[in-house]
Amino acid sequence: MKKIGYFKFFFLVIIAFLYSGFIFPAYSAEVVELSGKWKLIESKNEKMPEDANIWKEVDVPGYITGNEYQFAWFKKDFTISHTNIPGERVFIKCEGVRWKSDVFINDKLAGSHTGGFEGFEFDITDSIKWGELNTCLVKVGNFSSICDVKTRRLLYPPAWHRDAKLHGIWGDVNILIRPSVFSKNVSVFTSVKKKTISAAVEVVNKSGKNIDVNLLFRVMDGADEKMSFKSPPVTFMPGEQKLLRGAGTWDALRLWWPHDPYLYKLQTIIEIDGKEYDKTDTVFGFREFSIDGNQFSFNGKRIHLHGACFHIADVYDHLEPQSSQRTFNLLKYANVNCVRLMDQPWPQHWYETADKMGILVIADTAITPDASQMITDERYWNNAREHVRSLVKDKINHPSIIIWDITSEIDSLLLNNKMERSELESRVIALKHEAKIIDPLRPVMNEGAQTFGDGDIENIHYPREYVYDLNMGGSHYQYPNISYWFVQNKGGSLRKDPTKPYFIGETLWEPSRTPDGDSIFVGDEGYKDFIRYKTIAKAKAWLMQLKAYRYNEIPAVTPWNLFETKPWGNGWSEKHIPSKNELVEACRTAFSPIAAFVKEYGSRFFAGSDFSREVTIFNDTLEDKEFAINSELELDGKKIWSSKRKSFIEAGGKDFILLAARLPEVKERTKLKLLINVSDKKGEVLFSDSYDYSILPVLSLKNVISGKVAVYDPYNSLSFLRGADFKSLDQPGANIDDDIKLIIAGEKAFSPGLKNQPQMPNNIIDFVRRGGSAIVMKQDSLPQGLFPLSITGHSPTICYIRAPGHPVFNEMEEGDFSFWGKNNIVATNCFSKPEKAGARALIDSGGEGGLLYSPLVEVFIGKGKILFCQMNIALKINDEPAAGMIFTNMVKYCLEEKKNDIGEVRGVLLSGNDDFKGRLESVGFPIDDCRKKEISKEKGFAYKRIFIFNDFDAAAANRFREIKPMIEAGDALYLHGLTPQGFKLAQDMFLAGFEMAKPKRNPPFLKNNVLKNNAPLTWGMSNQELYWIDDKPAPGLAPSPLRGNIIENQIYSEARDSAIMTPSGLLEIPLGKGKIVIDQLTWDRLPQNSPAWRNAKRYLSVLFTNLAPSF
Repeated sequence: MKKIGYFKFFFLVIIAFLYSGFIFPAYSAEVVELSGKWKLIESKNEKMPEDANIWKEVDVPGYITGNEYQFAWFKKDFTISHTNIPGERVFIKCEGVRWKSDVFINDKLAGSHTGGFEGFEFDITDSIKWGELNTCLVKVGNFSSICDVKTRRLLYPPAWHRDAKLHGIWGDVNILIRPSVFSKNVSVFTSVKKKTISAAVEVVNKSGKNIDVNLLFRVMDGADEKMSFKSPPVTFMPGEQKLLRGAGTWDALRLWWPHDPYLYKLQTIIEIDGKEYDKTDTVFGFREFSIDGNQFSFNGKRIHLHGACFHIADVYDHLEPQSSQRTFNLLKYANVNCVRLMDQPWPQHWYETADKMGILVIADTAITPDASQMITDERYWNNAREHVRSLVKDKINHPSIIIWDITSEIDSLLLNNKMERSELESRVIALKHEAKIIDPLRPVMNEGAQTFGDGDIENIHYPREYVYDLNMGGSHYQYPNISYWFVQNKGGSLRKDPTKPYFIGETLWEPSRTPDGDSIFVGDEGYKDFIRYKTIAKAKAWLMQLKAYRYNEIPAVTPWNLFETKPWGNGWSEKHIPSKNELVEACRTAFSPIAAFVKEYGSRFFAGSDFSREVTIFNDTLEDKEFAINSELELDGKKIWSSKRKSFIEAGGKDFILLAARLPEVKERTKLKLLINVSDKKGEVLFSDSYDYSILPVLSLKNVISGKVAVYDPYNSLSFLRGADFKSLDQPGANIDDDIKLIIAGEKAFSPGLKNQPQMPNNIIDFVRRGGSAIVMKQDSLPQGLFPLSITGHSPTICYIRAPGHPVFNEMEEGDFSFWGKNNIVATNCFSKPEKAGARALIDSGGEGGLLYSPLVEVFIGKGKILFCQMNIALKINDEPAAGMIFTNMVKYCLEEKKNDIGEVRGVLLSGNDDFKGRLESVGFPIDDCRKKEISKEKGFAYKRIFIFNDFDAAAANRFREIKPMIEAGDALYLHGLTPQGFKLAQDMFLAGFEMAKPKRNPPFLKNNVLKNNAPLTWGMSNQELYWIDDKPAPGLAPSPLRGNIIENQIYSEARDSAIMTPSGLLEIPLGKGKIVIDQLTWDRLPQNSPAWRNAKRYLSVLFTNLAPSF
């Protein structure tokens, strides 16, 4: 501030002495910043610390943590160099202190405030030493200071992350020097529709005399005055404070838009006796956000809010000014146009940056679902009302703020408090009225409470979730089908008032303690790296769901939370800084303001068929636009078709186009690519995307079905086989000719409702036992106890190959078992994954519990096998190429596979205790106990033997010498749980070149490179079978801990790649015509009533099935 000369100062003092009460010309309030370095002492009592005490230096704004000390004393010395003009008033203003604060200036109490998120100011004029050193002391009480003394429950809104135990001065602190008559709390209101501007201003008279006040308002664009208006004159008594209003109309001023956030300043000038005194500058923007029916409007244009929401802890350095710009830049990259600054008022720079960058803001209060809030106490609601008033007054002029979020999930407090629902709702409605009194223009809502509290907007949390283990899901696994659940004008439990805009405030968080729910989208990859693949699974779900919400014109959605790196949230101590990740990229695609999305998800077409795709073009630019949509089809990189369309779309609107083309003939699978570009009139590409497809030749089933096939189809479900050469079994017990190698049973062939047919015909079972094969198509039920299968209601749209290299997948790809036909459903009523030896799931699907569902299971009976298939082959064989391919491959596999002459497979137990033996038998594996008896040396066994050791000692070494010739002749050895001592013995006998070491990771997972090269030993096995959670529960929402030492000692060879998993806990080593399988998984130590044992049982059942697939 400019210095006042000595003579001028002397003159002013004389005048002040002679004319007490005279109002001197004033100016904008001078600000002395106190933020920066302060001193701190923490204390267990309220006594003011002595100067001699040891103070430590801290930053203000900032936090201190912990509950060890109930009080913290902050100290700052400062000097006001400004020359005192008579009548001036000095205030100290704090933007935020958690939780209770007593402010002292030069040892005099200036004032006290309780509550962690309301700005406050105190008049300190009488305590200030002008031109001398002043000392500010702030005593801050920790979290206990906002609790009821008796109950220790909260009497003030607490925000979130209460467990972080944060307190301190977290907002800026300033000294304000004002004239004796001054204005504060300016509120600016603009209407684009009416082209009006109005302002409400609190004026305070501290002059000691009656004063007539006029208010002059000037709209300034830099130094240029654009318009002005006045308020009527008002007389103020000494010490009086009044709310004055003024209004005007405007024209041809630049609006504030998200894409053009233009800001003005409103100068509020107090006029006394025709002269200008106090002047206050208020930044604002001309804009109007409103509700139009059940949609939102911004400056008269429809707007969809593509949002983000996150806790303040997700941005560790949120007190630093650069944090808001960095974060909003990331949101801009993600095409997010609206952010919910969650669960408390945030530092002021976040709102200021949003104003400058055009980010729309949902402004939250600190009224959260914290169960400790004492909502039955009137004191709590008095404090809540003051909190709401403070938020709205403080933030009202930010053009970025479009909605006041009064509460968050408030109705959940009824679970922990004895209060009627109607009473709580009336309390929340009263909070709404407090906000509306100050700001009648902005809508109000209550997060996650739908219409509770009479919000202007219906807001819901987590309406459709795919994760199951935290009770946030349901049967919501059929993506993308489930994504289209929302219907704009239809009511129901999830849509209570269709007349209001619908706002999904939080969705698709998907916290879980295991990767089970994520398996829907990532298969068994999720069990390799839970955290990484959780994010990938969420990103896939987000992309599908957010596209569907745009298609169904949902007004607003904010997925939770695009910045989280952990499914249970980021804590204060993690110092998390938001960065690009898969979720950000998913939003970038799904929220693209101009977009063209193909609705269909299927990716396969028949050669010579009609290509047809529905494309939806979205315009969320807030401008009416004409677009050119250019589409091309490329076959192996060469353009074979193109289309050009034009479409005029209003802001917030959409349009549809149908792409149709005749596809060429091909002799083999050929790659097809659809390219879509959306351009403006000038030809500038505004959006582009591509979709990968395949064209496949039409298969002739006549060339596959030979005279060696019999068909049993009582319901005529296999009509697609007409014309093929097969024998029809008209009756259940019909004779089966000797030359028949395969029987195909049609859908519902073994339904209990069929007359005289309560179970599978014995002739078919006998046929399979003798070495024949059968394909059993989709069934509603199966005979009890005959097969290790049970039918579920799981009908997936996404499935995964679980036996890569198996003949039934010849020339097929992983994606061929996802999104079949028009409704995307691949299979109906999948089987539960087998837990008994003799069966293996060739395909699986994720859902409740994980990868527990299979639409294709291979069951071995005697010398033969049955393929049980629940896929919708008959229904979709004419429009889904994968249906015909898998059916053809199944038939070929059954006809071409060599006949199994071995017959029964039995285990020969040579070492291990009775519990070990019992566990093997529990998976249905037959065991001959030869631990204390000789092994028969007869030749020409009627069954294949699998010799079994648990560890390897000297006695086992002797027995190995005995059985080695039998293994070389074709039998197998299963060796479990080698200890270091046992390994040394085995190393000398058959493990030369191998090493033993402790594993470096947990859990183990199947090696992808081996699986791609065909590893029949693991056909039917997923990584879920290797994911063993501990019996001890995890804290909070953290993942369930894994059992330690799933593999205690791994065995590997640098020269020989015999390992099937990483770490190397399962090896297959050839020995003559037989093999040695070494299993280092510690399944024998698992409690038999644990979830880990259930996974281990599936692991064992698959392993022993594949050791010798015949039972």
